[in-house]
Amino acid sequence: MLFRSLKSIIYNLKPSILEELGLGAAITTLCQTITDKSNIKSNVDIIGFEERIDPKQEITIYRIIQESLNNILKHSKAKEFTVTMIEENGNIKILISDDGTGFETSKKNYLLPGLGLRSIKERAESYSGTFKIESQLNSGTLLIIDMPKKVLKNA
Repeated sequence: MLFRSLKSIIYNLKPSILEELGLGAAITTLCQTITDKSNIKSNVDIIGFEERIDPKQEITIYRIIQESLNNILKHSKAKEFTVTMIEENGNIKILISDDGTGFETSKKNYLLPGLGLRSIKERAESYSGTFKIESQLNSGTLLIIDMPKKVLKNA
């Protein structure tokens, strides 16, 4: 039991699929795993990403999406979510939406209750990116992350 938990923790720190097959495959697998375990329908759309990006940025993007999906599972009561990643003209745009309960973004402290949204914001900003939330009660939530692409440097 302890070995299985430890193995799961290590896998989640840096999934081998991310290193072996890249960000697109890792995100697709993550979404499918969540669908399999929760019965929340997932949609994944990846545009661009023909070439690998910087490994540290790949991990950051993976963590942003992982945390977003964790929030959907914990709080949204969604029946469906969508992850869209677009890499174009040296920029990366990530859109994560759900059809769940949503929340009031007009309240100034919506980033404070938990670390999840704050962590996503800080990760995006660590790559000179931006983080925006669009949500209303009973209308789902849309997270929008934009950041410049960090090019993979060959060793």
